[in-house]
Amino acid sequence: MTKERSITTKKGNAAILSQEEQEFSQKIKQARSSNLLWHLLTMGQMAATFVLLLFVIYHEGIIFFHNGTQKISIDVPQKPLPGFYDINELPDDDLLSFGEEFINLVATYQRHNAEKQFIYAFDMTSGDFKKDFKNQYIAKNIKEIKKSKRAQIFYPDSEPVLTRASDYAIVSLDGEIEKYADGRPFNTFANYQVKLEIVPHSTMNDYGISVVDLKINTDSGY
Repeated sequence: MTKERSITTKKGNAAILSQEEQEFSQKIKQARSSNLLWHLLTMGQMAATFVLLLFVIYHEGIIFFHNGTQKISIDVPQKPLPGFYDINELPDDDLLSFGEEFINLVATYQRHNAEKQFIYAFDMTSGDFKKDFKNQYIAKNIKEIKKSKRAQIFYPDSEPVLTRASDYAIVSLDGEIEKYADGRPFNTFANYQVKLEIVPHSTMNDYGISVVDLKINTDSGY
């Protein structure tokens, strides 16, 4: 009996050990399966990251190559050629700007800068008017300005107006003159009219625009 119980106990213990071994083995398999799954996921994630990295490098490389080889075109106005222009070929803005600049040079000045401005305006003239401007503004007006300490400010009250003809254009500008002579103020309305024609252009004057006459109409007649 004792031997039979011993054998039975051994068999029972063996069965228990066998069951425990099976459970332990099952846990190991599950752990291995889980580890394998995580390993596969990790490998898959690394592969996906690598592919994404390659795509980004390729994409950025294409953009860089495209930007590096892309040609940028800028429309640049054609450089004027030697010779004469037809005044009707020139844009309004260029004629208005030229005429208005000339008016500002002769209509607004102070005693210390009048001569410099008149000389600059003189270079914008041509033809017979060039001599008239030199005699009137540079030779005569400069002396009077320095003697009476005269200063003048022109306040335009409207936009300049352009009038075209077949071979010339006139820029007209209205405003008020505020003048100081011998320390006394003097105000008057004035209308400036600048006649423009075309001469052979130069490096200093791309379109050859030139002042050939200047008329000043005031309330006071001055």
